[in-house]
Amino acid sequence: MPNAEGYFFPSWSPDGKYLAAIAENPSRLALYSARTGKWKDVHSFDVEWNYWTWSSDSKSLFLSSVQGNKDGIYRLTVPEGEWTKLCGLEGANEVNTYYSFMSLTPDGQPAIMSHTGIAQIYLLHWEH
Repeated sequence: MPNAEGYFFPSWSPDGKYLAAIAENPSRLALYSARTGKWKDVHSFDVEWNYWTWSSDSKSLFLSSVQGNKDGIYRLTVPEGEWTKLCGLEGANEVNTYYSFMSLTPDGQPAIMSHTGIAQIYLLHWEH
């Protein structure tokens, strides 16, 4: 992408119109528009943020934070950049900062794993 120096963790929207990526100094999320060929900062962060996932309609990004008073799951509208906290993480079991990948349920609800590890696998059958 043109002028992509300094951006990382890129992710295309399902409709192919936008590329979301993180930049630093200051920490922020930016969108690249395939139509205009330009980058636009849509949200700045004052704490560390985890991975995000796109909504299936490409109109939102869902992000999580497990940093102090910013704990929660958030939605960022695309391309407007409207920022909304959807819920906190109170009562969640041991949410790991680096492995709390965001996901969406089949009906579009945000989900996050509260503990990642092999202890969550209870039974596994391998086909030979």
